[in-house]
Amino acid sequence: MRILIKGDAEVSSEAAKVFADSGILLLGNESQTVGPEAAPMEVHLILLGAGIVLLEGIRLAEVPEGSYFLNAAPLNLSGADGSPCRAVLIAAER
Repeated sequence: MRILIKGDAEVSSEAAKVFADSGILLLGNESQTVGPEAAPMEVHLILLGAGIVLLEGIRLAEVPEGSYFLNAAPLNLSGADGSPCRAVLIAAER
């Protein structure tokens, strides 16, 4: 399962633990960090420790709720722990 969170939302450490236990593969959000801006590290460690890919700072404001194919190939940056990408959503056929 992959989840994209629309709007200005933060994931608490408690929610991160639920996501980690749920087998989620990817968690994306519009904010610049998935955790609380004042202290995002704990949430990042929980999610990344569970093997969840984080996609932060994506623009979802004009995307209707639904199922999509996501292409978000990152740039190959040597020695970096993150990378910019051009995320593209393609509506899933029903």
